[in-house]
Amino acid sequence: MNMFQKQPDFKGEITKYLFRGRVRRIMNEADYIFSYGGKISEIIRT
Repeated sequence: MNMFQKQPDFKGEITKYLFRGRVRRIMNEADYIFSYGGKISEIIRT
């Protein structure tokens, strides 16, 4: 999901737009989407 967040450099900002449309299409067509957002927060804190 990095392509929907602010990138640290110019190259990252440019490349995220190349993938954003494809990833959005894949997510919209997927039967299921799994998110580990709730679990990763604790890992990042530690």
